[in-house]
Amino acid sequence: MSAASISPAIKVEPLWRSSYADPHLKFIFEFDIGVKHLLTQFYADVSACTDSAGSNPVVLGSLYLNPESECSISSDGRRQLEMLLTLSKSATERIEEQRAKARYHKVNLKVRGHMNVLYLNLSTSRRERTMVADFELTANSITGMYKFDKTVEIEASDWAERYLDALGLGKYLSIEIPMDLEEILSKSDLATEKALADRIANSAKLLTEAEKSLRKGDWEKAVGDVRLALEFLEKEKVTFQGEEISMTSAIKNLFKSNGFPPKVRDAVTMIVDNFYAFTSPAHHVQVKETEEELKVKTPFDKEDAQFAVGTLTLLLNILAKKLTKKAVTS
Repeated sequence: MSAASISPAIKVEPLWRSSYADPHLKFIFEFDIGVKHLLTQFYADVSACTDSAGSNPVVLGSLYLNPESECSISSDGRRQLEMLLTLSKSATERIEEQRAKARYHKVNLKVRGHMNVLYLNLSTSRRERTMVADFELTANSITGMYKFDKTVEIEASDWAERYLDALGLGKYLSIEIPMDLEEILSKSDLATEKALADRIANSAKLLTEAEKSLRKGDWEKAVGDVRLALEFLEKEKVTFQGEEISMTSAIKNLFKSNGFPPKVRDAVTMIVDNFYAFTSPAHHVQVKETEEELKVKTPFDKEDAQFAVGTLTLLLNILAKKLTKKAVTS
């Protein structure tokens, strides 16, 4: 018997509960084969693709029936199934790899599979019948086979803002930055410390934008966002409350007050300067070293964006922590 092709409606939702070791994606299938039936077999797997046509599929795994949902016989031929896909670390990485290649960094999930059903004929006859649930199978019952192949598309913004958070996959590195710097501003008599606290807070606000760009897969923008955030720390002199203050001196004095020798103080500010130089090409067109002097964009990739966001997070963390420690001990 040849299988008939059907096109079920498929919805995808993030799912992660404390009883699961790994996050999951929940797939909700809606079929309508127009015939009373009993489902005898269902199989489906999911692949991550580079476009909505299902190109370059990489299989993530097989679906299994959601144990918390009911799978009942439908009297009018319509059926809804809830299936789950385990998102292992490798599966998540494959999704991100394929998403990086996709236009607008969308997530494209190809769902393919088949199901076998037993058609049910309701009969009032008592001859040659067997009771199954609320239906009666007669000797004339026959089986049917159906196959499906469909791609579900998830917008990059939806994946970044809703799915990753719900799945607990939104952060590459969990670092707590103490942003309650009011104590520093109230206790410190030094304008340099107040200015540094103020600029750390402003830099951290832009860090959230960099994190959003990273999660959306916009690598160059993520590096560019980091570069903007670094401007609050890298600029040699700034005006704060009517006073001209050197950020380089403010950072060095912070490490000096925490007991670090001159070489360490110099190294920290050099890190800031070099880090700023690393991120600057995201905001400037580069000139290729040829006779034609071709203008090219710096090829920032995923690992570059992760490095930039992660480094900024750690840099703000160390500065904020040392400021808060000094405020508590002074």
